[in-house]
Amino acid sequence: MRTRFASGITHRRTITGILFASFFTLGLTIPLLGVTIQDLAARFQVPVQNAGQFQTAMSVGAVLTSVFVGRLYDRFNARAVLPVGTGLLALAMSGFYFAWDPLSGMISAALLGVGFVFLLLGPNILITRLNPENAAGSLNALNFSYGVGAILAPQLVTLSLLLHDARLAYLFAAAVVGLMTIPLAFVHIAPPPSTSDDSTPRSKLSLAAL
Repeated sequence: MRTRFASGITHRRTITGILFASFFTLGLTIPLLGVTIQDLAARFQVPVQNAGQFQTAMSVGAVLTSVFVGRLYDRFNARAVLPVGTGLLALAMSGFYFAWDPLSGMISAALLGVGFVFLLLGPNILITRLNPENAAGSLNALNFSYGVGAILAPQLVTLSLLLHDARLAYLFAAAVVGLMTIPLAFVHIAPPPSTSDDSTPRSKLSLAAL
C-alpha cells in the first residue's frame, strides 16, 4: 500500500508507527495526574486526603466514555475519531496548567479520562485490524511504547521542579500530545464492513441492560 496524504495515510507500517507514537504520548500524559497530586492539592488548597477527587473525576470521565467509544471506531474512519483523543488530552493538560480552583481542576481531570479512553481503545483496535496475523505481538509492542512514555512522565515533573514550576510538565505534555493530533488526522482506516443485511437493524445500546 502507498502513503497518500490527499485522502489519508494508508501504508500499514506508517500507520503502525503513528499509533505507537500516540501511545507513547498517552503514557506521557496520564501518569502526570498521580505524580503531581500533591502539587494540585497545595495549589487549590485542598487537603491531601481529599485530593483523590481529581482521580475520581478522571475515572468517571473514562467510565462514561467507554460505553460508546468502541462503536465509534466500528462506524467511522479512524482519522475522524483518533484526533478527538489527543485533542482532549491536550486540552486536559492545558487545563491543569491554567486551572485556578478545584472545579476547573476536576473538569480537566474528567477531560483527561475522556481523552484517555478515546486514545486507549483506538490504537488497540486498529493495530489488531492492521496485523491480524500477529495481533498479540503488535499489541505487546504498542503497550511497550506506553510504558516508555509512563517512565518519562515523572522525569518531566522533575525537570519542571528544577525550573521552579511543576505546572510546566503539563504544558510540555500538552504540546507533545497536541502535535500528535496532526498525523492521527491523516490515518486512513475505514471501519469494517457490516456483516448484517439491510433488513436487519443495527443493534442499539440498551441502558437498561447496562
